[in-house]
Amino acid sequence: MDSIILINDLSIGMKLNFLELIIRNTQRKVVISPDSQYVLYEML
Repeated sequence: MDSIILINDLSIGMKLNFLELIIRNTQRKVVISPDSQYVLYEML
């Protein structure tokens, strides 16, 4: 099941740190929307 996390209010640096934590801790595939307003991630 896919999940979406809204990250409009985060700075670019916070977004990158957040994505790094998601990828490292959950082993999920992460896709950032073109406008960087949300992250789509799914279980591998």
